Amino acid sequence: MNQDEHKRNEQREHVMEFALNEFIQKGLKAVKMNDIAFALSMSKRTLYEMFGDKEGMLIECFKFNQKKGHQEYEKLRKESKNSLETLIKLYRQRMNEMSHVNPAFLSDIQKYDRVMEHLESVSKEKNEMALRFSEECVENGLFRKDVDFKLLISSFDVMNKALLSNEIYKQYGLENMVNTINMTFLRGLCTQKGLEIIDSGNYSLETDEETGNTNQPENSDK
Repeated sequence: MNQDEHKRNEQREHVMEFALNEFIQKGLKAVKMNDIAFALSMSKRTLYEMFGDKEGMLIECFKFNQKKGHQEYEKLRKESKNSLETLIKLYRQRMNEMSHVNPAFLSDIQKYDRVMEHLESVSKEKNEMALRFSEECVENGLFRKDVDFKLLISSFDVMNKALLSNEIYKQYGLENMVNTINMTFLRGLCTQKGLEIIDSGNYSLETDEETGNTNQPENSDK
């Protein structure tokens, strides 16, 4: 890669990081391509040359974020003593990121067909990773052996899509919804050894909600 290509890639990544942050915090509808171009001191034409349109930009933002997520996961794996510790650290990171998500963002993305198709393909990849992770936890004595993980992961996937399409997060709050469901599932999967890791002081799954800093539902008076 020559210097010009490297510079273009850096510019593109900077645009995606900024745009995704704006989309997540304000919602897709509230953020225009003009807004992004103005904030980054670049032309709207350049943005369209980079991404095609707003939907194309969002898809590329998701791809870029997914790549960063893989890198974070591998880094945490190297730093962790076992698979469950890796999951807990990653989970706490994701919950912290979720505190910045505007419910309007989740509502808006469902109106973009290409975005939803992309998320569907990503979902299949994540399910395969979840299955491999579950099998690893069983081998390490952290998850129970008497669970049909393929069935569980498929059911979890269907439930997540239903929660998204029915916008349940508006009623209960996104962090509260995700934490309640994930904690229930995870604790039900764990052996005594796994539960001891979860409940230990070093790897507690305590979230902002449990410390009083919770993400309020959209209809909150606050």
